[in-house]
Amino acid sequence: MLQRHHSTRGCVSTRRGSPRMHDVDQQLERYVATVIQLQRSLYAFILAQLPTISEAEDVLQETNVVLWAKRLEFSAADNLRAMIFQVARYQVLAHRKRRQWDKSGFDRSLIELLASEARERSDGLDGKRRAMAQCLERLRPQDRKMIADRYGRGLSGKQLGEQLGRTADSVFHSLHRIRTALIRCVRRTLAIEENT
Repeated sequence: MLQRHHSTRGCVSTRRGSPRMHDVDQQLERYVATVIQLQRSLYAFILAQLPTISEAEDVLQETNVVLWAKRLEFSAADNLRAMIFQVARYQVLAHRKRRQWDKSGFDRSLIELLASEARERSDGLDGKRRAMAQCLERLRPQDRKMIADRYGRGLSGKQLGEQLGRTADSVFHSLHRIRTALIRCVRRTLAIEENT
């Protein structure tokens, strides 16, 4: 059965299940996963350049619309992350132009500096998130569950104690031990990444 894929260059016909179709599907999956993974970083990047949360949310939404519209064009890009942030940057500029925000007295060079710093901080946060995920995987299953229950589900120390049949004080000591181990692990992981 033939399927049609629309792109900015026209239609491409392929047979379902063909290697080319599979490559396109994999590229799109990688693209969508990357866009989803970067949502917090994109939001922080955009918010650093705009005066209000609501404007940042609007621009993030506009950025996502553009990213979706350009998905076939962008999905094969080598430096996908940089391209996604460039789209966000253009959306911020377009938003400011529409709102004539530049008349508010902010110097354009200051805005560029803030955008650059936000991008750098976002890169650092991505590394910390990856390190934290790796370190959480290294925990004993019962420690990982305790952390998930405490911080993911928001259970109190007392609730955890009741659930585990332990005193709240005992739970707090365990959580302290686990947090300390996670902090050390994240620092080690980041140090190794910096040296490689």
